[in-house]
Amino acid sequence: AAVDIVRRCLCDKSLFSHDLVLAIIRSGQISYRLFPDLFSLLEEKKELSLLSLCLQHVLDVPETALVSALSVFLRELGAVSSKQDRHRRADYLCSVISCAHNDIFLRESLKSLSTDNALALMHFLHNTLRKGCPLSDGYSSKSSESRDLTNALLNWTSMLLDAHFMHLLMFKDAHQLLRDMHKSVSEQMSVCHSVSRVEGLLHGIKTRSIKSHKTNSFDHYQIEVLKL
Repeated sequence: AAVDIVRRCLCDKSLFSHDLVLAIIRSGQISYRLFPDLFSLLEEKKELSLLSLCLQHVLDVPETALVSALSVFLRELGAVSSKQDRHRRADYLCSVISCAHNDIFLRESLKSLSTDNALALMHFLHNTLRKGCPLSDGYSSKSSESRDLTNALLNWTSMLLDAHFMHLLMFKDAHQLLRDMHKSVSEQMSVCHSVSRVEGLLHGIKTRSIKSHKTNSFDHYQIEVLKL
């Protein structure tokens, strides 16, 4: 039934219903392979919230569709001033960045991104890596998912630079941004490495604590000093 409803909406755009499409997307019963035109329709109608939701619930979204959605978000939400708009923009962009992808196909697809959009995305990636992502309350903030998002941001930065580095070098205004981006990426890589070390140490401490608890060994205590 859901498949038939989507087909009718695609064939006759006058039948399009935001609430109906929203319910169908959340049901998880559709895939990009079945309805490749759904993304185009949402972009045409500027249904940004539904487009972002598709990226979170629809399977097998190709890299070309990711970059197309990214372009729409950057174009429609290019200049934002209010805190709410910044949160919404971050949510939408992060819904693209968090999607599964093939690095080779993504790099090729990013080449179709206009230079202006490439610069806008670079600014977003740099600010997010430096200050953190200004996500809305509805976006998950679990530590594991935050770490996954950081890894995704670093990966997208690498892919974007591979796809547009020569173009960015031609713009004098982009030179300082590239230097700042290099610094931010280096700092994040250092942080990620330190966090991985701490996780290993804390896991060892937790394991020893569990063993001590099982053997009721509470006669002594120890202080562990972690150096980064």
